[in-house]
Amino acid sequence: MSGHPSHHAPLKTPSGRFAAALLGALFVGMVVAPHESTAQSQPEGDNRVRIVQLLQLGRSHSPNARVELEKSLGDPSESVRIAAVTGLGALGDVSAVRALEARVAVEPQASVRQRITDTVAKLKRSSLDAAKFVVQLGNMTNVTTVKNSQLPDVMRAAAKTHAAHLKGAVVAEGPGDALLQKASEKHLPVLVLDGQLSKLSRADGAGNVTYAAQVEFVVRKAPSQVLKGTFHGGAAGSDSSKALESTKRLAELQGEVVSGAVESALRGAEHGLAEASR
Repeated sequence: MSGHPSHHAPLKTPSGRFAAALLGALFVGMVVAPHESTAQSQPEGDNRVRIVQLLQLGRSHSPNARVELEKSLGDPSESVRIAAVTGLGALGDVSAVRALEARVAVEPQASVRQRITDTVAKLKRSSLDAAKFVVQLGNMTNVTTVKNSQLPDVMRAAAKTHAAHLKGAVVAEGPGDALLQKASEKHLPVLVLDGQLSKLSRADGAGNVTYAAQVEFVVRKAPSQVLKGTFHGGAAGSDSSKALESTKRLAELQGEVVSGAVESALRGAEHGLAEASR
C-alpha cells in the first residue's frame, strides 16, 4: 500500500493581507514497521518499570508520547492506567481529551475515573488560558458523487484533531459548546470553520487503486459571519484491487485520504487564522 504527496495551494483572503502554502507532502495508507514501545509491558505482577516509563513519557513532550500513553489507558493494571492518565496530564496535549473521555465511559474503577475527569478539566483549562482565538467547527459536507455517509464525520474529526494543534487555537465542537461561553468571557475571537469535500476521484492501475481527495475550508468570523478567508488541501492514497474488494477496506481508504486532505489543509495555518481573528 502506498501514498503520494499533494501539491501546495495558497490561502486566499478577501483582504489579501496574508497567504500561506497550506498543502504539504502527505502520505496516507503507509505501512510502518513495528518498533519496540518505550512503554513495553513488564512481566505480570511487576509494573513498576512500566509506570516509571509512562510518567517519564508525560514529562518528555516527545511527539509520540501521547499515542503511547493513550494505548495504556486500557491496561489491565489500575496503577498503569493511573500512570497513563497522569502522564497525559503532564504532557498537556489537549488532543488527548477525546481518548480520556472515551476511557472514562468504560473505566470500572472510581479512582481512575476521578483522575481522568480531573485531567480532562485541567487540559481544557490550560488550553483556554493559552488560546488566542477559538476555531468553531461548522458544517462539513460531501459534494462528490461518492456515496459514503461517514466522510463528513471523518472531516469533522480530522479538523478537530489538527485544529487543536494550531498555535494559539482552541477548538469548539459547535455553537452549543460550553467552551464558547468561557471564550466570550475572555473576549477571545471566534472563527467558524466550514468544510467541503469537493473531490474524491478513483484511478485504477495495474493491480491497485488510487483515491485522491480535495477539501476546501471557508473561514468566517463570528458573530458577524464576515468571510475572512479560504484554504484547501489534498491527499492521495492507494491499496491493492484485491484488498479493496472489501467494502470495509474501501471505506477505510476513502476516509484515510479525506483525513489526509484535511491535515494538509490545516498544516501551517496558524498565521492565516491568527490574521483572520483580528
